[in-house]
Amino acid sequence: MSTTLKVIAYDELRDYLAARGKHLLIYRWAERHVIFSYDTDLPWTDESTRQVDGGQLVLSAPWDNQRKSGLIIRSELDQYFLIPPAKSPSHWRLSQRREVEYYADFVDEHGDVAEEQYSPGKPQIISLNRSVLTQFNTASRPGWEAEETDQGRIYLSMPGHEGLLCSNSKHGQIQVLLRDLGKLSRQNQQTIAPYSETKRGEPTPEWYDCFFNCIPPEPNPWHKQIRELQQQLHDALHTIVIDLNPIVCPPNDDLRRVLIRPHRDDEQAFFKIAAMLRNSLFIDSKRQTMWFRDEVCPAFDDERGSIGAVQGLIRHLGDDEQAKTAKTGFSTLNLFRQVDAHNKTAESALTDAKYEGTDYAEHYTRLMTDVVRALKTSLQVLDDDQS
Repeated sequence: MSTTLKVIAYDELRDYLAARGKHLLIYRWAERHVIFSYDTDLPWTDESTRQVDGGQLVLSAPWDNQRKSGLIIRSELDQYFLIPPAKSPSHWRLSQRREVEYYADFVDEHGDVAEEQYSPGKPQIISLNRSVLTQFNTASRPGWEAEETDQGRIYLSMPGHEGLLCSNSKHGQIQVLLRDLGKLSRQNQQTIAPYSETKRGEPTPEWYDCFFNCIPPEPNPWHKQIRELQQQLHDALHTIVIDLNPIVCPPNDDLRRVLIRPHRDDEQAFFKIAAMLRNSLFIDSKRQTMWFRDEVCPAFDDERGSIGAVQGLIRHLGDDEQAKTAKTGFSTLNLFRQVDAHNKTAESALTDAKYEGTDYAEHYTRLMTDVVRALKTSLQVLDDDQS
């Protein structure tokens, strides 16, 4: 005979009873017989009754059982439990379920332990230190992935098909609803909880509108736009360029984990993103020309390598404005790559690219915008030539 033990948290059970509009009555009855030797000094000789929580325990008077060579005492337990329903469902209220050792504590905006106070208009927001992202997109933690869904939102995927839609705020924090944290498994909560901290700023408008103003998201992340344009440009060049040596890399899924807006003060992260994006788009090559219809297209404005070759082709086929757009995106990307790979100073790179200030969150948005425009312009030039 097999026995299955199922453990149900007390407050979850009360939530269920509230949903059903019921109480739960549990009756427990048990009987035991104990044999004492004849010389045992028993504390009672007559039947007695003792009150216990929810019932009573009846102890019989001892009687002689010669077959067992001793005195027998019989005990009988009658016990009732009445479990009332919860006054209101509270399955996402972390503070009410700590006794179950299922939930972790999160810090609210004032630095206190967060306790959800139900309000339909304004659920509680929890702020996470940006270093929580170190738990994601690493080879040592499969199933933990961070992906930017648009300029203001980021989705954190966790094991067990769980996830959080978060605000990727410019001031550096990752912000999420407490009730969404409450839906995570204990293990995932315990991983995230140490990163909760006091609020340093407001969440992004994109994330706020999604939850509070019922404006549906329109996901169009940079990595998706660039990946689609990269595939089209790769295919177009492969079709029309005589030189068979590849110039533009075929797209891969790595950009999804790379293109996440950095903190506004994170210089290192910004230039690393630029370098990885450049290396994901263009194959390293020392060529400065491209063969096209028995012609040689020289590199554009002394830009070396694959980027220069692509820009030379765009200048050859398009107009000055299109060539300038391609240069703005591609050359700036290559310029920023040199900070990460060739010890160029950040200050000189920003000056050369005409990027003012040191708000790297803003620089990231501008760089992505310029790269997407450069890719779109390149494709437009090639399409016009084919038509």
